[in-house]
Amino acid sequence: MSTSTANPRQLMSTMLELGKVQNYRGVQALSTTAIATAEKLRVKYPVYASLIYTMLGHSYSSTGHNDKAIGLLEQALAIEKVRDNNPRLLAESSECLTRADAFAAGTPLPRGRLCRGDADN
Repeated sequence: MSTSTANPRQLMSTMLELGKVQNYRGVQALSTTAIATAEKLRVKYPVYASLIYTMLGHSYSSTGHNDKAIGLLEQALAIEKVRDNNPRLLAESSECLTRADAFAAGTPLPRGRLCRGDADN
């Protein structure tokens, strides 16, 4: 049985919107699709994968599901460790995280893009 994946930009936008209003159970409802999407993106777009795992981990932590949160955050950390050893990925992740923070604060995405290269997704 295969698990469906989502458009990364739409998925992250939905997760950020739910997180902004502290709808953590709404974020958790996306868990299966979000994890499948993160795994699909893990090699080519590790920034997305890390952010997805981080948002999911935060949502589980916020609702007291600490074991689940730790597992998800460990996935994000593993991706970050690989990415930190790659200067190109580090620069792209910095740009992406800055845009994600701005989007979470209410700033529209520039030309609808969260990270460089996401039009390819």
